[in-house]
Amino acid sequence: MCATRYAAKKNFARLAAPTGKNLLGFFFACFAALTPAQAAGQSKQIDPNQILSFKRVFIDPPQDNADGTFRQTFEQAFRNVFERNPRFEIVSEESRADSIVKTRIEKKASGIECEVTLQLHPSGEVFTTEKTLLPAEASGEELKAGAKRSLKTTLKRIPFYGTVTGREGAQLTFDIGSGNGLKQGDVIQIARVDSVKKHPLLKSIVDVDLVPVGSAEVESVEGTIAFGKVSQELPGEKIQRLHKITAVEARESRKPRGFDFPEDGWDAEKDKVLVSEEARPEIGFIGLGPFLGFLSTASSQNNGVLNLTGSALNPSAKLFGELWLTKNWFADLGLGYGLASMTLENEKTMSKAASSSTSTRSFELDFGYRHYVWNSINGPHVFGKLGYGSFTWSTPVDSANLLGPRAYSGLRLGVGGGIPFRNRRSSVLMGLNIGLFNSYSESGWNLTPITTQDQTVTAVQFSLGFHNQLYSNMALRFSFVLDIYSVDFSGGPNAFGTSNTSQKQIGFLPALLYYF
Repeated sequence: MCATRYAAKKNFARLAAPTGKNLLGFFFACFAALTPAQAAGQSKQIDPNQILSFKRVFIDPPQDNADGTFRQTFEQAFRNVFERNPRFEIVSEESRADSIVKTRIEKKASGIECEVTLQLHPSGEVFTTEKTLLPAEASGEELKAGAKRSLKTTLKRIPFYGTVTGREGAQLTFDIGSGNGLKQGDVIQIARVDSVKKHPLLKSIVDVDLVPVGSAEVESVEGTIAFGKVSQELPGEKIQRLHKITAVEARESRKPRGFDFPEDGWDAEKDKVLVSEEARPEIGFIGLGPFLGFLSTASSQNNGVLNLTGSALNPSAKLFGELWLTKNWFADLGLGYGLASMTLENEKTMSKAASSSTSTRSFELDFGYRHYVWNSINGPHVFGKLGYGSFTWSTPVDSANLLGPRAYSGLRLGVGGGIPFRNRRSSVLMGLNIGLFNSYSESGWNLTPITTQDQTVTAVQFSLGFHNQLYSNMALRFSFVLDIYSVDFSGGPNAFGTSNTSQKQIGFLPALLYYF
């Protein structure tokens, strides 16, 4: 049945700070290596909205093991069902059909086994199959009623009620009308088929993903067609031809209702609304998760005469969010706070130099632009952003061991992207931020007492993650994170030599995201 789904702790202080150029090259190399494969696969795919049409139906002559005894009864029952529902059009030639109804009837001692299969054409893929066991002594009318029930059950598994057949400006046409119970003033909910999951061996459809795109109001209705206008389109979406009608709100009650066959009447409790009434996220998301990793530090003074390093577990909490200003423009905000118990070692004597409890704080605020490669928010995307970021390492002052609070801040440039897979519900994400016009400050001590020395400050953040959309409003994200902050001092009187310090964070960030 096809259903619809509506979402190393070892010497880290010695890590060399990579240049922005090297990381940028690495990022684009990874992205370039993955994107062509995705794009090539996409180019070979047919629009899933076209694959799932079901408008023109060919009734394949029913097959039985009783020399055709049941063929006429079942075929006539099927035609009666389709004639009462103008949504479908029976065609006499298989080559003109979007779908085919195949029936196998087997008479056994236990009863009459009926198997109705709805098959896509021309691919031959099975969309759904319904099996029914009728009494062996069933009369002709009972057989006909059983055949109708089997076919109706099969057709009700189609995850939409009709199709948008055309659009001009804001005006839309639909392939259902008053014969299906549609009325002027009704509000139609519209979705697109995002992906079709197929069984690799059985040549059958196992899952269909529908993504809401908007709604329309019915302006006029005829027997088999209707006309309306766009009333709402969700961010990043546009109602187009071949998109699907998934629910209807009656003008009188404004309550969702489903379509059934006219002779059965309307039954809102029985008829399933196949697209979730839950509103699709339109504002952005907020995420929260623990950072599970390490903080390392390395400081050197007077050409390495004094060289201290240390690393420690740095459990942290990360809060971040994104506000969608438009389909493409967005704003990011991130906050982080962590604790660590740091032990420093003297690299010259390989002895313990100092121990202290420290904490870290981070802040970021960015504005950016996201480009959708396939003009779909569920497809591959790349982005660029510019903003402000800061990182502070708070530690007790100990000038003899080069300890003291340090803060890095400044403008930062970010680039990144994402590549979807698994029906676009999951994706690989990459991001790189490079500090621009960075500043560095110390509190309570001075690594280099000569104020004439020049500072060269580096701030780089890299992330590589996996994103899985659980529901329309909830997702899981698991990221590898590497943050590097460093400053080199040079110039000034030679007697004081050169100095440098760096702090690095490396680890994993599992997070839960909530969309709103």
